[in-house]
Amino acid sequence: MQTVASLAERLGIEPEAALEKLRYMLFEVDGVDVEISDEQCDVLIEAVDSPAAADQIRKAKQEELAKIEKRNERLREAAAKKREAAAKKKAAAKKKPAA
Repeated sequence: MQTVASLAERLGIEPEAALEKLRYMLFEVDGVDVEISDEQCDVLIEAVDSPAAADQIRKAKQEELAKIEKRNERLREAAAKKREAAAKKKAAAKKKPAA
């Protein structure tokens, strides 16, 4: 695996610029001396070769994150309904006298 700095050097750009490009494309990278994944290497190379690619990658990641957030929200709502139904069932069982 490569660091941001080593890949930036190979691409002929400043390490800070490479770091900012990765962050712009919504990748979480702590610094220029941190190892990055193969996916991050590929998208950084693509973004340097074609600046429009960075926008496309960012948009795709935003859509993916929005989709995940929607799914999580639906799951939270379903869990809340399930807890509410269990509470009602428990309350109904308490009201019923034991035989």
